Amino acid sequence: MSGVAISLLFGLPLALVGPIVRAKLSARAATRGFGVEVEHVRPTWTGVWLLGVGIHGRSGRITGRLEAVRVPFGDAAVEVHGGHLTLRGTVGELERELAPEQHEPSGNGGGRRLVRADGLSVAWNQLDRRGSNLQIGGLAAERSGDGDRLHLDTAHVETRGGALDTKNVEVSLAAHGSGRLRQVHIGRLAAALDLELLGRGGDVASSAARPAPGGSASATHGSAANEPVAQGASSPAGYALGLATAAEIAKQALPEGAQARVDSALFALTFHGEHLGFGPSEVTLRREATALALELEPSERPSAGATALALRGKLPFGPEPPLVELEGGPVSLAALGVRDGELGLTRTRDATLEAHLRVELGNGTLRGSGSGALVNVSLRRPEIGAREVRALKLGFRANGEAAFDGSRVSLRDTELTVGDVKLRGNLELERDEAGTRVKLAGGVPLASCEAVVQSLPSALLNDAAGVRLAGTFALDHALSYDSAHPDALALTLHVENGCRVAAAPPELSPERFRAAWSREVKGPDGSPVTIRSGPGTPEWLYYDEIPHAMEVAVLVCEDGGFYHHHGFDFRAMESAMRDDLRAGRFVRGASTISMQLAKNLYLGKEKTLSRKVEEALLTMLLESKLSKRELMELYLNVVELGPGIYGVGQAARYYFDEDARELSLGQALYLASILPDPTRQHFEPDGRLNPRWTAYLQKLMRIARRVERISDEELAAGLAEEVAFRKGNGESGLRDLDATEPASITTHRSKTLDDDAAEP
Repeated sequence: MSGVAISLLFGLPLALVGPIVRAKLSARAATRGFGVEVEHVRPTWTGVWLLGVGIHGRSGRITGRLEAVRVPFGDAAVEVHGGHLTLRGTVGELERELAPEQHEPSGNGGGRRLVRADGLSVAWNQLDRRGSNLQIGGLAAERSGDGDRLHLDTAHVETRGGALDTKNVEVSLAAHGSGRLRQVHIGRLAAALDLELLGRGGDVASSAARPAPGGSASATHGSAANEPVAQGASSPAGYALGLATAAEIAKQALPEGAQARVDSALFALTFHGEHLGFGPSEVTLRREATALALELEPSERPSAGATALALRGKLPFGPEPPLVELEGGPVSLAALGVRDGELGLTRTRDATLEAHLRVELGNGTLRGSGSGALVNVSLRRPEIGAREVRALKLGFRANGEAAFDGSRVSLRDTELTVGDVKLRGNLELERDEAGTRVKLAGGVPLASCEAVVQSLPSALLNDAAGVRLAGTFALDHALSYDSAHPDALALTLHVENGCRVAAAPPELSPERFRAAWSREVKGPDGSPVTIRSGPGTPEWLYYDEIPHAMEVAVLVCEDGGFYHHHGFDFRAMESAMRDDLRAGRFVRGASTISMQLAKNLYLGKEKTLSRKVEEALLTMLLESKLSKRELMELYLNVVELGPGIYGVGQAARYYFDEDARELSLGQALYLASILPDPTRQHFEPDGRLNPRWTAYLQKLMRIARRVERISDEELAAGLAEEVAFRKGNGESGLRDLDATEPASITTHRSKTLDDDAAEP
């Protein structure tokens, strides 16, 4: 047979395959109102390859292009490789688009021809009435008689309520009867939310979720839990619309009784870069007659005698607000999926949570009430202290409401319990473009001082461990503040402090400061050095040797109520809080001379909660054992007055080449004025005090006269004085001093003599 004949014998039928396939495919698509164009048809011995398949629906709601489709002979699965689809419209509109226009013959699986697809991208636009969109990348699908299986490399849902991103999710779908979705099964799902609590505008930004336990998202696909997966809304209205969108889609897509189940769900909240994870948990979504119901329960079962801590929610299809309930416990934090190290938490296996909360989510607002307890909590955070805090017991009771974005918070009859001590209060907060408005009231009901101490973890006591108190303590406070009108601020602080030291370990006894002792301080270069202090050591001044001007200076600059309070000046604290709030930043504190002395004698320079607790206990100890004269003598002999300079004796010699007993009013006030920051100096290159600081010292002199600390003659002499730096035999110079003026000055002054004494 000639080559031409062979070509005709085999080539002619093959040439006819293309038109036949195109015609048959077009006829079949037409039964559903679709148009189909195929660029190339390539027959093989086992089936036909369709290349470049264009699809468009009857009303343009479904369009797309499939790169390659393999249609095998017989009942084998159809294969789709690569391409993109664009869908436009709601679930109902697309169902009508896909409805057959005429009788369609049934085939394998009751009309469900086996199909496998991979490498598809899908864009679903305007999937609800609010214009929400869905984008899927790397879609792989498999259809069988039992249902459908999907794998999504990426999925991004965007609504007016926010956005959600997922990675590497595997979904099983089952449809029955009408063909509408009845069962959704997801093996593992990860989600994360980055929250800026009460931050600027309450924006919620995208965040990376933590890795899943075991390091994988499923048996066949890579980790889904270590990818950026969620982004939230930026307004209360956005959250409400997001919930409404979810309800609308569920109502349209799912028949009553349909259910979605997630075997292993992982969640992570991120607060300013710190993660708190939950899971794995089992999640069930169920489409009821009037609502979409949610139930989330940790995969790890609670121990005997405990109730599982379950999260349940209802998303109604009608006008009723969504509802969330958290009920159960106590269960360990580890069982909830919280890991050691998250938010500084440790020993999460030992800590337990019990909660009874009910919250309604309506119109961008959370409204709810509830109570709960965290028991045996341990954590390690640098702002608390160097040691691990263990066995903390916390309880709460709250009733109120808050906007999703933190723009409004209202809490009523709120109670926080730390150990056996209760803190009660009410809060009203509003934030908008005009500023922040706060109303706060509450306090600590009358409590035993020792009960307050015993409620604190031992890690907060450290250097004050063993101090025992007697007496009672109570606190009431009220605040009304508007950042747009800071001068209208109203603040009251009422403290009933009847605490006194009942016992203390011998090594803490202030008696030892009546003789010479050794202590570690910072040297001129900042490195630690050990020095001797106390009566009989060089430069030590006894109380009777301290010049009157020096005592006046520290009383005016640091603690006007020193001889009247018992270590704490609550009036000064109230005044300092007012000034800080009005300025919108920290401008001055309320440390008394006794509190500063406790820091200098016992504590380091770190700023932690632990140090504040220790400072309070050690201040009470000093006040209980030493007279005011002894406290003043100690303070003026140990206080830091420059790099490597401690006590007024050494400072007088260094700055003015004077014996401290001969200090003038101006010189004494200069030393007191640099106590907030003794590393900064205020002299000109020729040694004279600069005009700005000279004016400040003269202001202090007038205050001292106004409160009758000095006489008219002393004031006149002080105003006429020229304060200058002298070093070594009267030589002027600033070779080793920093004469730079600070841009702003922060002080620990507890000024009670006159609020005009703030530094320039």
